[in-house]
Formats: sequence, structure tokens, C-alpha cells
Amino acid sequence: YTQQYVAADQNTVESYILKCATFYEQNRYYKAIANCTYAIPYADNDGKVHAYEIRGNAYAQNNEYDKAIMDYTQVLVLTSDSSTKAEAYYQRGYMHYSKQQNNNAIADYTQALALATDSSTKAKAYSERGWAYYNKRQYDNAIADYTRVVVLAIDTGIKAEAYYERGWLHFNEQRYDNAVADYTQAIRLFGDNQYKAFAYAIRRSAYLHMDQPGRTLDELLAAIRLYAFDQNSALPGITEPMRLLQQPIQLFTDSSKVRMYLARGIAYTVKKHYIKAQTEFAQAIGLADEPLLQADLHQVRGNVYQALGKTGQARKDYAEAKRLYEE
Repeated sequence: YTQQYVAADQNTVESYILKCATFYEQNRYYKAIANCTYAIPYADNDGKVHAYEIRGNAYAQNNEYDKAIMDYTQVLVLTSDSSTKAEAYYQRGYMHYSKQQNNNAIADYTQALALATDSSTKAKAYSERGWAYYNKRQYDNAIADYTRVVVLAIDTGIKAEAYYERGWLHFNEQRYDNAVADYTQAIRLFGDNQYKAFAYAIRRSAYLHMDQPGRTLDELLAAIRLYAFDQNSALPGITEPMRLLQQPIQLFTDSSKVRMYLARGIAYTVKKHYIKAQTEFAQAIGLADEPLLQADLHQVRGNVYQALGKTGQARKDYAEAKRLYEE
């Protein structure tokens, strides 16, 4: 190191790398980047690998994906350690995924899986590769990857996410029995949060498609009790519900629009934004073509009218719901 030190005491290469790591842990990413950048030209090989790793992570946190990709590539060039390579491939894959470069993401996740030895890294890589396959509409490959996550994951949260996402794929492929089974597992594993609510809501839709109407109202009520419309509480790896809620609704088919309006109406109801909830439920009622779904929608809109003090309109909705339930 003697030829690599730029100055004495805290200005050594190691101290800059230490500062880099400390700033990163403090979420002070620009300072982390600056200190790593200073250290890299003077560090030995191991020091360079560590600095590139940290700086790549800092760039990733700043959404500077191309710079992060370059740093993770440098890690892959410099290191011979298989676990370090596996993590670098995983992180670079995630950067490609964030740039919607799904083929590159799949290639990197596959390399990470070939090198990783611990089940947690493998579970992460399978989960993320599953999403990349999903984006490419390679649904069977995505389901296979989520199945591997279910087997490998020790953490109940990761396992719940895998059941949730595999259930979503089964639902979209109209494999409703499989969707119900997966959402049942997700509900069992999740804590009380918005994603458990989504699991109830989508399982409810699956029951409707399976012509099991007796289960549907309980599912809807469970979803309403749990649902929290807080965009800051998104969990890693379960982006679909929040992404769906934020999409322009005209992008969806009519059947998907109904679910969207219902979800947003529930969200506004929980937040006591009853006028907005009323509008969302009205849109859903206009599009719904299943009597039991229409009945549920009239029931929840009746609750909104009741909360607004519009008792006459509430009674009309309750009466219409009763009529549709009895058909």
C-alpha cells in the first residue's frame, strides 16, 4: 500500500473506502460516490472491487443505472470470488431490469444463479428473473421461477411474495384453482398490509370465475378492512398492485378496468374520500357484467352513500344488491 497512499492518517486509500461505505450506509450517496471515486485509482485489486461495489450500489440508489452497470461490470472483471461475482451479476441484472432490458436482465440473473451457493441469493435471483420473464410474456418460465422461490426461500416475506406473484400469473392464465391455492398461501404468510388485501381481492375474483359466489363477499370485506392506500409502503418485489393503480385506466381491458375501479374505490373508502370512491364504484358498475360482482359493487357504493348521508341513494343501492344476490 505504501505507494498507493495519497496522504497520511485519514487520507489513506482505506479511509476513503471506509468513508465511502459509511456514507452509503447513511444514505448519503453522492458523498459515497465521491469517496469511492477518489480511492479507486490508488487501491489494490481487492480495494477496487470493494469500492466499485459500493459506488455501483450508490449509483443504483440514485437511479443512475448506466453508471451502476459499468461499476458492476468492473467488479466482474476484477474479482475471481464466485460469491462476489454472483452478487455483481444479480445487481447488474436488476439495473438492466430497471431499464426494461429484460433479455440482459435474464442473462445476468442466470449467471448469478449459476454462481450463487446460498439459498437466499438464489431465491432473490429467481424472483427477479421471474419478473423479467413476466415482462416478456413468457409466463410459464415466470411461474417456474416463482416455484423455485417458494422451495428455496426461508424468509416468509419472500415466500409470500412468490406465492402472490405466481398466483397473479395463474389468474391471468385463467388457472383459477391454482390462483386460489397460491393466494391462500400468500394470505397465510403476509402480515396485515395492502398486499394481503390485494390477495383477498384477487382470490375473490378467482372464486367468481369458479362460480363459487358464497365466498366472494367475505373476500371483499376482508380486502376493505385491510387495504391501506399508502404509496410509500410498497414492499420489494411486489410492484404489480401499485403499478396497476398508477397506470392510466384506459390502458386496460374492460374486465381489468372493473378490478381497477374497485381497488381504487376501496382505497378512497378507507381514506374516507367518499366522493372519489363513489365515482370509482359508479365506473365499475357501468362496466361489470357479472350479476354477483354488480351486487357487491352496489353494496359497497351503498355504504359510501350512507357515509355521505345520502340515505335514499344508499337504500336504492342496497335494494339493487339484494335483488342481484337473489337472482
